Amino acid sequence: MAPSSSEPKAGEAPAEVAGKAAKKPLKERLEELVAEYGAVALAIFLLIFVLTYSAFFVAIKSGIDIGSSAGENAGTFFAAWLATKLTMPLRVLATLVLTPIVGRFVHKKRHPGE
Repeated sequence: MAPSSSEPKAGEAPAEVAGKAAKKPLKERLEELVAEYGAVALAIFLLIFVLTYSAFFVAIKSGIDIGSSAGENAGTFFAAWLATKLTMPLRVLATLVLTPIVGRFVHKKRHPGE
């Protein structure tokens, strides 16, 4: 019996037959990155978070008439957090791209002879 065109051939993954590369979800890829690079991956992720949050906070604050009430600051903190939260997929992608680069750099600095 001949294999149907939808079944993978020897050495092919099922997703390759459909013409699509199988990709893991971002969360799973980030977990693998943290397992491999450890503190470097976490530091990059947190640095990107702080920079993004700070940028949104400053941008939102500069567009609002600054008053002295605590409610306005709380609203600005929440708006900046929400905007930062919405950028999560982009921040994870940036972490996935930057971590191996920074990880190699850190490794070369710590082990110059290798």
